Amino acid sequence: MITEQNVLPLFSVPLCRVNLGAPSPELREQILNQSWVLTRPQTLNSQNLHVLDSLPTLKQQIQDTLHQYVRVLGFDPEQNPFRITTSWVNRADPQAQAHPHHHSNSMISGVYYPDDCEGTAPIQFHRAEHHHNLWSDMINLPQHSHTLYNTRQVVVSPSAGDVILWPSHLNHSVTPNQSTEPRYSVAFNSFVTGVLDQGGGSELQL
Repeated sequence: MITEQNVLPLFSVPLCRVNLGAPSPELREQILNQSWVLTRPQTLNSQNLHVLDSLPTLKQQIQDTLHQYVRVLGFDPEQNPFRITTSWVNRADPQAQAHPHHHSNSMISGVYYPDDCEGTAPIQFHRAEHHHNLWSDMINLPQHSHTLYNTRQVVVSPSAGDVILWPSHLNHSVTPNQSTEPRYSVAFNSFVTGVLDQGGGSELQL
């Protein structure tokens, strides 16, 4: 009899979720106290695109988490550290949402949550259109259950203090905020530094 223990999920996309502990009232106030600009329909972003630079303790916690993630993926953050390049606060007012998108000029992206999102809106991650973990989308086979192998999206409802990390090419979105209060998150991008393929024909200094 075949069970889940007999099936190996090949070529999966590694999503990481870690809780740093709920923020102090002072940290939460610093996160929320921003000047806002409308950069996408319905979503406000902080004008400051390096907001973590003004939150050094949180930035170090996120940086440490990022390097732990890189290490679990099989790479050496001592040899090639990842640098947080940009960071900003998202504000989604009631019924506001974020449509599917990815982050350019970044290798690993992430979001930190100062509040629980159970009553507001989860974040959704979408399978790439041409990523055939089973078969082509031209085959529309009825499903009796949703599994890691047949799902087209994964929904995560973050808790206060959560950091979520993923490869930046992964499309993600946020459903409409169902509460009467704004939903806040701190998003960031990162890129590798150091020398790649040292001594080789494709050597690159970053």
